[in-house]
Amino acid sequence: FWKQMSNFSTSEDLKLPEGINAEFREYQTKGFGWLWFMYKYGLNGILADDMGLGKTLQALAVVQKAKEEDGPMPVLVICPTTVVFNWESEIQKFAPTLTTLKLAGVERKQFFKEIPNYDVVITSYALVRRDINKLKEYNFRYVILDESQNIKNAMSQTAQAVKKLQASHKLALSGTPIENRLEEIWSIFQVVLPGLLPSKKEFTKLSPQMVARFIQPFILRRRKEEVLHDLPDLTENIYTNELSEQQKTIYLAQLRQMQDTVSNSSAEELRKRKIEILAGLTRLRQICSSPKLFLDDYHEESGKLESLFELMENLRENGRRPLIFSQFRGMLTYVEDGLKQQGLSSFV
Repeated sequence: FWKQMSNFSTSEDLKLPEGINAEFREYQTKGFGWLWFMYKYGLNGILADDMGLGKTLQALAVVQKAKEEDGPMPVLVICPTTVVFNWESEIQKFAPTLTTLKLAGVERKQFFKEIPNYDVVITSYALVRRDINKLKEYNFRYVILDESQNIKNAMSQTAQAVKKLQASHKLALSGTPIENRLEEIWSIFQVVLPGLLPSKKEFTKLSPQMVARFIQPFILRRRKEEVLHDLPDLTENIYTNELSEQQKTIYLAQLRQMQDTVSNSSAEELRKRKIEILAGLTRLRQICSSPKLFLDDYHEESGKLESLFELMENLRENGRRPLIFSQFRGMLTYVEDGLKQQGLSSFV
């Protein structure tokens, strides 16, 4: 068993689940095989592939396979707020037969009782802290921790909340399993495989080589340069974000104003007001970026900027240098200011 686990190779007899709608690359097939091996032996681990290598797809494959082999049972996905919509769209694209419940917004509380009726339940790290007293009442097949560096501090409220969840299996996804200190991996393993590592005091005395011996069988990590031959020429990821509540209010007010203008105008008047209507459409696009682009006294949040800065943090941890485009020059100014607050240098 130890030999098979330490030198894992995908079984040729293992078939991809029927409900997965995707072509797997060689390294993804191996990743799925590793996850399935861990699932069948009741083990947990960390899938730590580089950003962009399809960790979500591999995780969805094992969730789908488990449903086909062992019947339905809810899986809880915990991720950053800005990735909730991405998980929802990835499920619709790659595993459309999986039913999905998104726990978000103030109305989420009325859906707790529906959790056992869904295959995948998606929530954020911010909300799991608030909802833990309800969520811990349910038994999940999997708890999947996307961007698991969010629990790198073992004493944080988030990490403590996640520990209380009841699940047969726990899977961490992270492109940066160790960012700064070895204690971060200790924190993640306290959730994923509690008891594998010694106490924190004893752990800090271990050499990096000894830590590697402990955790190596429970981490699968592939870097982009290792699988370069298997990658497509271009990988496109679309991140969908939600407007902040204040943004929504301003957007709907502008939209209603435009609707009233159009509905109360004749065809001749619309032709004369064409420029005004086009300007209104531009204003709607600006609101989606940030109302600050035309409201000097707007000091509330922007959903798009929050999503961007969260993504920038992830890219920094992965050692990536992004190129950012915007159709609004003013938006780049706000991006630059936000990056400075994150300690990131930029060139505009």
